[in-house]
Amino acid sequence: MKPEVGCPQICSRGYKEAIGLTTANGVTHYVSDLGGLIRVINLSEVSDRELINLGPGLTGLALADF
Repeated sequence: MKPEVGCPQICSRGYKEAIGLTTANGVTHYVSDLGGLIRVINLSEVSDRELINLGPGLTGLALADF
């Protein structure tokens, strides 16, 4: 599912104040929220799953490639 330019589309819901976003390859996105949840959203597979819940206090997200 690739959205068309100019056509907003909701890809994921249910965050407690989404605070961080990073992209691995243009299709896979990682989103964090203030509740400590990190979720993986894959636009080509149309999937949204919880990766880990670290608890309250999470204030951002960074992706490292080794």
